[in-house]
Amino acid sequence: MLLYIHLFVLCIGCGGDTHSETSTETETETETETETETETETETETNTETDTPKVVDCQSLSSESLNLTVLSARAGRGLAFDDAGGVVGVSEPHLFRSTYDGDPEMWIPNLGELDQIDVLPNGNFVLAHYGNGTIIQIGPDGGTETLASDQFAYGVRVGPDGRIYTANTQHIYRIDPMTGEQGVWLAVNAFKPRVIDFSPTADKLYIGSQESGGGVWQVDLDDQFEPVGSPELLVDNIGDWHDGLGVDVCGNIYLAEYETKALYRISADGTEVITLIQATSSDGMLPHGLAWGSGIGGWREDALYLPQPMNGDTIAEAVIGVPYRTWTGPVINAQ
Repeated sequence: MLLYIHLFVLCIGCGGDTHSETSTETETETETETETETETETETETNTETDTPKVVDCQSLSSESLNLTVLSARAGRGLAFDDAGGVVGVSEPHLFRSTYDGDPEMWIPNLGELDQIDVLPNGNFVLAHYGNGTIIQIGPDGGTETLASDQFAYGVRVGPDGRIYTANTQHIYRIDPMTGEQGVWLAVNAFKPRVIDFSPTADKLYIGSQESGGGVWQVDLDDQFEPVGSPELLVDNIGDWHDGLGVDVCGNIYLAEYETKALYRISADGTEVITLIQATSSDGMLPHGLAWGSGIGGWREDALYLPQPMNGDTIAEAVIGVPYRTWTGPVINAQ
């Protein structure tokens, strides 16, 4: 990535009679002010290598359609970022590792019928294996461990509490990767849960579905991450096959939808739904899942990365201008 640094040079009074001492002082002040201003500009513009703004203004987000940059990195179902500048992508039946500007490399071959993937606080990955119904933990050396069975989940999300939440169109399960404790966390009868994510304040869980009517639901959480009451409908009539859901630091919900071949941004209160990407049957730009970049190795923290199964299992970059819900920088005008 190219980094542009603008140097500003002050021009101090030209012409007129001045004492040499004054001139010397002026030149010294000019050099000092120029150096200080240059350092300030450099620090501001190089806050991160990915150009994430130092302050996120939630009222400045664009509602225009997004431009997509198709990368050579590989993922067709789900993807998750490591802490070394790489991304792990699900391209059935394999897992690939890719850097931002390099070619993908096979990491783990022939795992089977796979779906969504996320990363644990310890850096290990957690993966839904739909083919055999298991939830798998994958270490940095590629070793695998079965954490749960008989789930046949599609959606996988590591919660703010470090536990794993999965959705399989019947229930939402919770798994403690440290103790192995697991079970149904939320029994769902009103709809079919498919993809999930938490609000920035961790007091709500948002749930995308697989059903006619395309409802996105929400459920309140207490401070122990237990559901309070039953899920409530936030917004409906968004397709019928939700493939990816994530929440930005401002509280907006992003939904990748298969039937309509679109990516939507939904306000936290559900009153505003904006189409950010509208793919077609012929262009192959269907977003199938989503994840924010890591801010390492060229992956932008303020961009979504979208697996594209209809476009050669490539990954598309869409700069949205706002980081993921876990971003710790200053935020103004949040919902």
